[in-house]
Amino acid sequence: MKNVRFAGAQIPCSKILKNNVQTIKTAIDWAVDNQVDYLITPEGSLSGYIKDFDVPELVDALTEIEQYAANKVGLCLGTLWTENENDIGVRRNQIRFYSKDGILNRTVDKTIITPYDVMLGIAPSSEHIIVPFLDEQLDMHDIPLIAGAFICADFYGKKEYPDLTRMSFNDGAHIFLHATNAERDVGRMYDSVMSDWHNAHLRNISYLAGIPVISVDNSIKMDGTEWNGPTSSQSGVLIGGEWVVTVPRVGTHYFYYDFPLDKLIHMDWPNGIGKN
Repeated sequence: MKNVRFAGAQIPCSKILKNNVQTIKTAIDWAVDNQVDYLITPEGSLSGYIKDFDVPELVDALTEIEQYAANKVGLCLGTLWTENENDIGVRRNQIRFYSKDGILNRTVDKTIITPYDVMLGIAPSSEHIIVPFLDEQLDMHDIPLIAGAFICADFYGKKEYPDLTRMSFNDGAHIFLHATNAERDVGRMYDSVMSDWHNAHLRNISYLAGIPVISVDNSIKMDGTEWNGPTSSQSGVLIGGEWVVTVPRVGTHYFYYDFPLDKLIHMDWPNGIGKN
């Protein structure tokens, strides 16, 4: 039975680009040592979740990471980015998906932007697309492994937006990937309530959709300042509404899970689709 190994890196997304480059390289090294197929990093992990990143420096940093990961591990990289759209620079909040040989397969832009995104000048995506992992074929008919990709609030939803998790489910996603980076250290009650809210939504979607969820958070504060407290949400793997892999909520941690490809294509997971 063939497995695909997805991993997550709960790492600090700092304000200092060179630090982020080294942090991601260290995560890539861990992934290689642990024979990971695809590594997922948090929202804004390369650029930092900040307003005033230097575009040329970020381009150089991305090139460095692309070259470092190529032919080592597939990469699902969270970063802010400036896209040239109709000769206009448009700032996006992205996950960039690289195959194991280092080829950029697709980018997914954040759709449900927050007030903080607005402050950073992030433009919302007008569409949500699923991501085929062309490296992985699920059966003899060359059906690709398909992921629903979500950046923070895209997974949780908002009343005036389309239901992105349902759209991905209807489009045939086999797995959900969630890169997040939300507020923390706001206040004791806020942090507690939002932690519970995030956990309930992650479990609910995993349970009702019957699709595994991998979620990974930034280990410091959202704005890139130091923090020795808990992440905004749990990093780990959910199957059928249950956490099957978790890491401590404080500090840098890595995790992986081996997904049998036949279970992915047949959605053969505990609890079925919202059962039991």
